[in-house]
Amino acid sequence: MGKNLLFVNVSKNTKIFLLHSAEAERCGHTVYNLTDFPRSEHNTLNYVEYVNNNFKDYEDAIKRIFQEKDIDYISTQCEVLYPLIDKLSREGYPTIPIMGGDVDELVNKERFANFCRRIGLPQPDTFAPTKFEEIADYDRPIFIKPTNGTDGTIKLHLSDDKYAFFDYCRFPSVQTFMDTLEKADYVEEFLRTQNEMKDMPSGKGIHGIRGRHLIQECVVTPDYFYFNFIVDSGKIKFLMSNKSRMKGNANIYMYLLNNVELLVLPKDENNHAKMREFVGEHVFESFMEQITKLIEHAKVELCGFNMAFIPWRDTYHIQDVTLRHGGNASLRSMNTLLNQNTDYDSIWEYV
Repeated sequence: MGKNLLFVNVSKNTKIFLLHSAEAERCGHTVYNLTDFPRSEHNTLNYVEYVNNNFKDYEDAIKRIFQEKDIDYISTQCEVLYPLIDKLSREGYPTIPIMGGDVDELVNKERFANFCRRIGLPQPDTFAPTKFEEIADYDRPIFIKPTNGTDGTIKLHLSDDKYAFFDYCRFPSVQTFMDTLEKADYVEEFLRTQNEMKDMPSGKGIHGIRGRHLIQECVVTPDYFYFNFIVDSGKIKFLMSNKSRMKGNANIYMYLLNNVELLVLPKDENNHAKMREFVGEHVFESFMEQITKLIEHAKVELCGFNMAFIPWRDTYHIQDVTLRHGGNASLRSMNTLLNQNTDYDSIWEYV
């Protein structure tokens, strides 16, 4: 039986929520859309309402529409609004993803590293220092990234005139990183921001920043695997995967990739067997063991996931988890699925 769904978005992500709105309607649901200002593309929507672009007005409109339209689930395809949807979930509103655990433990990289260690999953050494004495003796190469988000850069407030792009950069040692900060006259601001952002909730774009810097053991590897899949009641339904090889002389983590191979899996196919063949027996078994444990401890009932699976020391580790609150995949992944012209699994079939 079809559900009443409320999709909450901003106009900048019109393309992705139009795709998901059409997909959800194909699965028999009625979709109500809430966004910030009109665009001509919205003419294809059956139901759309506009709201001022601030969290308070969004929240008030969501709660009103929830009552007026007898909404079954609230969702978003916009990362900026994840914190708002998570807040509503904590207040008891039915949202997607459906999970009993803390969403923030999966999307905040600092909390995710701690979560993995607590449940026994491998993770590289990870720190979010508020003073350099905490990591001064660390003797491995390091990699800098934001605690929230998986791409782009973080801009710390009051730093426009001297900002250096530290995110997604490799340093041979902690001392080299500290020396770079000192040369940029950036040490005090860096440490102040690390302290101020310590308890900030996750969510790309919240308060205009991306959280504090995370310092992680630098993992340079020849292999890189990326999985996109749906979890429904503990069952994993793979949508696609890619595997890549690092360029031989790459010095910055694992993002300079070449020889990328892509696998897109049609619906109702024995996709576990296809995935096993594509990534290899050892990688597949390692991934399934780890993701099964993660799903169990995070109490995931229904969610779309993207994540990397990367060699580390003598094993593999999960990295860069993205929960697709409002559907299967990112706009790029959705376009890939559509371009394959195949009938693929949709999260809206399981709502």
